[in-house]
Amino acid sequence: MKYIKISIVILSVSFISIFAYKLTTNNSNNKISLTKEQMKEMLSYTIDGNKTSSMPTKGSGYKVKSITCKSGSILSWDNDNWLLEVEKLESEDLCNIDFTTGTGSYTVTVVPSISGSLDSTSKTTTENGQVTFYTDLAIDSVSGCTSEISDGKVIVKNVTSNTTCNINVSYMKLYDKLLADKSTVLTRTDFSKVLTNDNTKTLYTSTENGTTVYYFAGNATDNWVKFGKNENNQDLYWRIIRTNSDGSVRLLYHGTSTTATDAVINTSTAFNTTYNDPMYVGYMYGTSNATAIDRSNTNNSTIKGVIDTWYEQNMTSYTKYLSTTAVYCNDRSNPAGGYNTGNTSFYYGARTRLDTNKTPSYDCATAEDKFTADSSTGNGKLKYPIALMTADEVSFAGGLMWTNAPTWYYYNSAKGSSTGSTLWWLLSPNYWDGGYARVFSVGGSSGPGYLSYGYVNNTRGVRPAISLKSCIKYSTGDGSAGTPYTIEETTSGC
Repeated sequence: MKYIKISIVILSVSFISIFAYKLTTNNSNNKISLTKEQMKEMLSYTIDGNKTSSMPTKGSGYKVKSITCKSGSILSWDNDNWLLEVEKLESEDLCNIDFTTGTGSYTVTVVPSISGSLDSTSKTTTENGQVTFYTDLAIDSVSGCTSEISDGKVIVKNVTSNTTCNINVSYMKLYDKLLADKSTVLTRTDFSKVLTNDNTKTLYTSTENGTTVYYFAGNATDNWVKFGKNENNQDLYWRIIRTNSDGSVRLLYHGTSTTATDAVINTSTAFNTTYNDPMYVGYMYGTSNATAIDRSNTNNSTIKGVIDTWYEQNMTSYTKYLSTTAVYCNDRSNPAGGYNTGNTSFYYGARTRLDTNKTPSYDCATAEDKFTADSSTGNGKLKYPIALMTADEVSFAGGLMWTNAPTWYYYNSAKGSSTGSTLWWLLSPNYWDGGYARVFSVGGSSGPGYLSYGYVNNTRGVRPAISLKSCIKYSTGDGSAGTPYTIEETTSGC
């Protein structure tokens, strides 16, 4: 039999044959397989040393006596699932599996602290062989057997008898899972161009209040989260924007499916129905145009009322999972200084950063502009821990003013507009022209991902943003549209 170069294809759902292989560099339990033609070239079978044309079937009374590979591949046998696993696979190899009805193989049984958390509860190997158990959870400790813990795996080596292992596992934090899943971490320095690259398994890094944070940019396809149900008992889907300085994970609303074209809670609402004062760019605002009173945050904006009402109808039972210390920045800073209701016009801080300087920031300089539900990190003015995405977050994600930018915040999983033709509001003030207050917004299908603004009394769609607490535990998924991240729901939230 000739040697061949083995081509391996990763399958995301189920393996196509009884021969399934696990990648040693991947702890997410993805299974890969060989085609029947490749198996014919690589594998041969014997029973008690006598050549046979095919392997025995499960339940026939046979066990694996030995597995021998000429080029150093390390294989083990999963007797429960009757399949072959690979701990080490050389690019060219020829392996023989010898079956027997007698002795010569031993079973390793495992008892996990969380039922169903491992890929199998027992595996059989040859004398002095090894077996590997895989999990998506964190491995805290192993007792009862000699083992090695490595990247989502428990490897039991030199098996010479039937053995039982106790494996203590725990749920990873969603934050930790997010970082573990993304193999590439980059830092951007140029925000003068749109970023629409396909970049699955990629995070970008920046800072907020001196703390490292991570964000998705370009056409990321693995930042999906399924979390919560609406009042009609439909699942809710979200996209991860970034992590926050308090360790929470910020999400952007995406409706009731990953293919939604109506990922808004309201298709047509004003940011504020009144427009003729600079203070109306506020998510909350005061009673006059005097600087101190302008940020006193005594009145709800129109859009805040819409968001709070939706939250009351759909999300109150999920409050325990949400961060109250995450900051939503309604940056009303005015680099020119002073607020005026006369003919004087000026840009707000985000407009200067994004249009003039091309330097987005996650920092929020003024305490009154830091909208939070907890006064320890901000103004404590939020009734519920929910607000909107900011223009700076859009810039980090790949957007640019006055430019189409079909990036992840624009796309649904079908590569169409998440909001159809609907434009949607952001939290960032843009411009006071002497008579009208303006706030940033994002374009729908007629201007894919286009970052611009609207007069506050114009109507746009509403896409809320929330932040999952830093202690929230990961449950399932890899962030793809088909298998979005889910969290472990508990009575206490964490």
